[in-house]
Amino acid sequence: MAKILIENSEGNVNVSVRTYTNGNVTPLYLACSRRHSKIVSYLLSSRWTRDIIDVFARNVEDQSLSIHVAAHYGCYSCVDSLLDFDPSLALLQGPDQQNVLHFLLQRRPQSLSSTQRLQLYELIKRVLRIAPELRYSKIKSTQVNTITIAAQTGDVELLRILLSFNRTEDSSYPLLKWINERANAKVFGVTPLLMAAQNGFEDVVQFLLENGADPNLPLTEYDTTPLFVASERGWIKVVQVLMEFNFSKHDSQYSDIDVQKSSKEGLTAVHIACHQGHVDIVKFFFKKGITIAVQYNAKGEVRHLSDNDIDSFCSHLSTKKKKKSKLNILFRNILFKRRKNFNVPSHITTKW
Repeated sequence: MAKILIENSEGNVNVSVRTYTNGNVTPLYLACSRRHSKIVSYLLSSRWTRDIIDVFARNVEDQSLSIHVAAHYGCYSCVDSLLDFDPSLALLQGPDQQNVLHFLLQRRPQSLSSTQRLQLYELIKRVLRIAPELRYSKIKSTQVNTITIAAQTGDVELLRILLSFNRTEDSSYPLLKWINERANAKVFGVTPLLMAAQNGFEDVVQFLLENGADPNLPLTEYDTTPLFVASERGWIKVVQVLMEFNFSKHDSQYSDIDVQKSSKEGLTAVHIACHQGHVDIVKFFFKKGITIAVQYNAKGEVRHLSDNDIDSFCSHLSTKKKKKSKLNILFRNILFKRRKNFNVPSHITTKW
């Protein structure tokens, strides 16, 4: 229909006319937002429109361009056509100083077909060839970088593509600085590894560790590490990857993971796993020998249980909470580290 209207009027159509509502956008912008790739291709290539089309026209409400909305809605053919028309579009920023690379990385490849996924990968490579400096760009309001955005999708291939454009090891922005870069306080200083850990992406966690991610770098707001957030959310595979990673094999500058590092509230990964009822994670910690000797507080109250006390203590609690099977697993192996208020996992489990 667009072709018929334009050609029958011999080009006497204003292709830059704007809507009265929804951002006062152009036909090109609307076509990109609706993923009408054939219309976009025609508008950019027709002899009637190619010399007058305005690819730089912005949505007046959020300042996004046609290329941004095309990337956001997954119209990769539209993005390709726009880059063919003018490669400099890759450099232009939209809402919150986001560029086309940010929008492309936010699309989770798992929701795409295999063909669309390959198209996305090739398009990201193309954008980085046009403007390699975009790999270091950040979203303005949160200072989240491209690696953190990619880590949030759970797709290791996106990370491989990004890091492949860093292999020249830019001395002004080395890999370790980039991969351990924090966002700002609005998102609690999240890092790529923390983002992957809290979402349960064990393959991404493994990849980031292999490339130098700091396993002990915590959130700035709560002082919680990747191990802590994975234990809190019940991601047993992530916990296993973090605990069993061979740092020396990968020439990492980090020697080990700090299992006993506590949050600002004095909670360790073992405490939070108990609090959330993740018995499989607690059991895994015990198999790794995470124990501390029996201690008593100033009032003579037991902070930690010895093996001789476990059966009677479990029986007492299970009568009240009806959780004998979980409690036996929980206490059979333990000598716990206390919190700042003397609470230990045994105290916390009684609050389930």
